[in-house]
Amino acid sequence: MDKQAKRALNQALESLQQWKNSFGAWDQDPTLLVSDEKAEEVFLKLSQKLKCNYPFHHPVYAGQMLKPPHPITWAAYAMAMSINPNNHALDGGPPSSEMEKEVVAELAEFFGYGDNFLGHLTASGTIANLEALWIARELNPGKKITFSSNSHYTHERMCGVLAVETQKISILEDGSFDLGSVDPKEIGTVVVTLGTTGLGDVEPLDQIIPWAKNIIFAFT
Repeated sequence: MDKQAKRALNQALESLQQWKNSFGAWDQDPTLLVSDEKAEEVFLKLSQKLKCNYPFHHPVYAGQMLKPPHPITWAAYAMAMSINPNNHALDGGPPSSEMEKEVVAELAEFFGYGDNFLGHLTASGTIANLEALWIARELNPGKKITFSSNSHYTHERMCGVLAVETQKISILEDGSFDLGSVDPKEIGTVVVTLGTTGLGDVEPLDQIIPWAKNIIFAFT
């Protein structure tokens, strides 16, 4: 463990333990007790299994997006999990719910949205895609959702879960979308990926926006 993260985590855990103790003493159920020997055995086995991963942590490895978080980040996560709050509702974790609002506001400011934003944190990119596609379906019922052949596979899968028809857009040699193969009357949503998973390509948002605006004006 990073020495700085270890020191900060230990100090924070001591402070958190004082808060826990303020609610009164209690004895742990014997069935939940784990011996030092057993704990060491479990962690040793886990460390051996984790060594079968690719070296995501090393700067020379670029085969995946799975870079480990900063030591301070995962130490803070470990600390939070010692309580296991959540942020799906205020009664499930008031502090974490407030922190979620703070993070979303900072992300919105980073991308220049100012005060005009609405969002929340999700567990993964797949869940984020599912939510976005669900909103797209509700805003344009009966319409297809279209995306390029280079888009992430979760778009097609999540549309299957949502029972929404899809259509893939072919990519031309110059990287633009072959919009001539798409019937605009059938399309309710166009997914544009600004950094595809497979190639890192930035898809032509500047091409899609005027095309989509023409659809709105022509068929509404």
